[in-house]
Amino acid sequence: MQIMDKRADKKHQDQVVATSGNTSGADFNFDLWASAVKRQMIASLRKRGDQ
Repeated sequence: MQIMDKRADKKHQDQVVATSGNTSGADFNFDLWASAVKRQMIASLRKRGDQ
């Protein structure tokens, strides 16, 4: 889990750097990233519940 978090953090940092100077773009990217992380967490929780 820790490794995945670090990778996600790095990806998010890259997005912010890519859109620096465009705050709304960075916020939009962060929203996309956050919702993707939430989906992954929900999916893994569901899998764990099924087992």
